Amino acid sequence: MWLLRSALRNPISVVVIVIGVALCSILALCECPSIFSEPEFAVIYWRNVRGMSPAQMEGYLVYYYEYHFFTSPALSR
Repeated sequence: MWLLRSALRNPISVVVIVIGVALCSILALCECPSIFSEPEFAVIYWRNVRGMSPAQMEGYLVYYYEYHFFTSPALSR
């Protein structure tokens, strides 16, 4: 409630703060264009896995993650 009262007493301060936050947001977006840019090239990994059944392929891909999830002390609770 005190925040609302001080905002009603000093409306110019609130306007200045809002404009300052908006300007800082715009400057931050202009300074960080790499976050929103497109990658320069695509990376494609190709691995030859011929002759594997779907069950073997699933086991091959999932084994590493299952091993680490089941042996992690933080997840044992």
